[in-house]
Amino acid sequence: MTALLNDKSPEVIASAAFSLGEIASPDCIKPLVSLLEKDDHNIRRNAIEALVKIGEPGLSLIIKALNDQNWVTRNSAAICLGEMTANTGMNLHAALGPLLERFNDSNSIVKSSAALALGRIYKTSVKPNINDIRR
Repeated sequence: MTALLNDKSPEVIASAAFSLGEIASPDCIKPLVSLLEKDDHNIRRNAIEALVKIGEPGLSLIIKALNDQNWVTRNSAAICLGEMTANTGMNLHAALGPLLERFNDSNSIVKSSAALALGRIYKTSVKPNINDIRR
């Protein structure tokens, strides 16, 4: 299935990324993260959705992608981390510092995506547990 990620057709690549999300195997993480730099929005969207479905096993590579030279990759990684808040019980605290660092990004779109991701993480992961932290 991952061989289809190298197809010439963007539609085939996007479909393969979607299918890998349905499989949700941690073995697919590296190939999916590499798709975050693609110019095609549908490819990136399906790669993000697949990584969200895989969840925590991909977290460290997605966080690492926040520092990629390509702003599209950094932006996609920030979006992905924000959408991972849908995975209840997932610990996204490791992403807080790296997302805060994106506030110094040279690209305003990346800054905006990082801010949105932090807001979502705060709302779903940090805020509900704040009383536990205070105790």
